[in-house]
Amino acid sequence: MMSLSQLIKEFGVRKFLSKESLEQMRIMYEDKMLSTVEIGKFFNLSDHTVAVRLKELGVNVTKKRSKKITNRRYFENIDSSRKAYFLGLIVADGSVIFHKNKYAFRIELVSSDDYLIKELVKDLGADESVVKVSQRINRNQTSYVSFGDELFVNDLAKYGVVPNKTFTAYFPDIPSEFYRDFIRGYFDGDGTVYMCGKYVRTAFYGNASIIKAIKNFLMQDIGLSDLTICNRENHVSFHMGSQTVLQRFFNLYYKDSDIYMVRKYKLLAALFSNE
Repeated sequence: MMSLSQLIKEFGVRKFLSKESLEQMRIMYEDKMLSTVEIGKFFNLSDHTVAVRLKELGVNVTKKRSKKITNRRYFENIDSSRKAYFLGLIVADGSVIFHKNKYAFRIELVSSDDYLIKELVKDLGADESVVKVSQRINRNQTSYVSFGDELFVNDLAKYGVVPNKTFTAYFPDIPSEFYRDFIRGYFDGDGTVYMCGKYVRTAFYGNASIIKAIKNFLMQDIGLSDLTICNRENHVSFHMGSQTVLQRFFNLYYKDSDIYMVRKYKLLAALFSNE
């Protein structure tokens, strides 16, 4: 007489799986990034059967998946200063592309700033080896991470990180306690610290929607005056030159933070090192 497992193998008898087991199967595939083969071994099922049951649950089962990250729902909720900071950095310097009916995420910085990308991939549950280097003619060496993951990309889309976001990015709906972290991340990506004569100045760049929102918040938060927003062909900006305002900006946004772009931190800190 055949055993149950032999009957299943021989005749394709449908093995009963409880709701709890099916949910565990989904979590193993979507959150733990286990393959259908690995899940099949756990439940004593063929990989084909696992794929069928997952599809019945509405899971998108694909042959090839990125295993670069394990914390795929990192941006499901912005509930920490680090998440808010990285979201700001991604809104400024990250991108989502649509190619061959698939969405992929990418963030690229000059290699001298690649420690920020490494911090991000660490939070995403990946190894630093996923960070790659690119060298183009007449350009500084850059470091980047790129991967396709539907859940990750869908979560970012809730905050305006979508294909061709340059002209559509906006200040996201996140808890107000993390506004400063988001703005610091955005400034590290699309802001600058520069010399104007003998004075240090800073500037924020972007589209009209997000730049107006940041300026309005800084007016409330650090006493920024109602500065003129400069319009250019493909972006707008506002520039801060008041030493009092810059000191407030540094003290409130950088001084006691645990994640920031070091070179911008040092430039701002140097302004007040003798005080």
